[in-house]
Amino acid sequence: MVFDANIFPDDSDHPGGWGTVLVVGMRLGGGDIDVTVGGGSRTMRSAWVVLDITDPEQPPELLAEITHADLGFTTSRPALVKRREAGVSANGETDWSNPAQNEWYLVFGSGPAGSSSTALRSALEQGTSDQNLRVFVYDLNNKSFASGFDPLVTSYSAAYAGDMVAEDWDRDYKDDAVYFGTVETGGTSLTGKLMRLKLASILSNSSLNVFMDAGQPIMAPPMTVTDENSFWVYSGTGRLLTSGDNRDISANYFYGVQEPLNSSRAFTYASVDQSNLVNVGDVAVFTNGDVLQKS
Repeated sequence: MVFDANIFPDDSDHPGGWGTVLVVGMRLGGGDIDVTVGGGSRTMRSAWVVLDITDPEQPPELLAEITHADLGFTTSRPALVKRREAGVSANGETDWSNPAQNEWYLVFGSGPAGSSSTALRSALEQGTSDQNLRVFVYDLNNKSFASGFDPLVTSYSAAYAGDMVAEDWDRDYKDDAVYFGTVETGGTSLTGKLMRLKLASILSNSSLNVFMDAGQPIMAPPMTVTDENSFWVYSGTGRLLTSGDNRDISANYFYGVQEPLNSSRAFTYASVDQSNLVNVGDVAVFTNGDVLQKS
């Protein structure tokens, strides 16, 4: 993933502290390998590599290599979370050149994981996990994991995360929530949920809950859309990770879920029951705007 971020010193390559960042994962590469380095031992494992690619005429500069013993394979595409607030200039005007708050984070989840050689092989070949889902938040300014998310160990067993997306619903330059799906591998068939990480003003107070239980794995990143009346999260089920997934003939579904609002039109961040959704599988929408139910 590539994005611009205000995390650099103000210099000729990074005017105002802005630069372009490339984040690269290893997907199903990088399984745990123990090596001897300089007389000591080190475990090499799957990681996210963060590079400064601002100047295309120069080689990329390594900013960080992010890994953790509980990360598993890096199959969960991160979400970029920003929390910015303008400063005030000497004459009392809004001043973005000296922001009062300027926080940038990468949020990502654990991938398929195995704590033994057999379990690791299963993680690689069958896309399984023998640990609870983990959620990580990495501070791009301080180059360290954020407090409480190093990692956050959830109660969802034999599970891992899908791709993530962050959303700033009120357009105040502070992201409000991160949405992602899960793959749960502990039963006889794959299941999963659509999750929501509600971001608090103090990041360590953020909370994770189930937005909707889909009953099927979700790996693709959700899509967030705002219309004049509602705030929507669209998500499709399915997994395409292992060779066996190509032979799966299970029916998958595409969901459009509204964020619940109270009478004051404020977010409640409540869970949504799948049974309360409207099945529009037999509804036809025409180019002239007509909406009809198929007979």
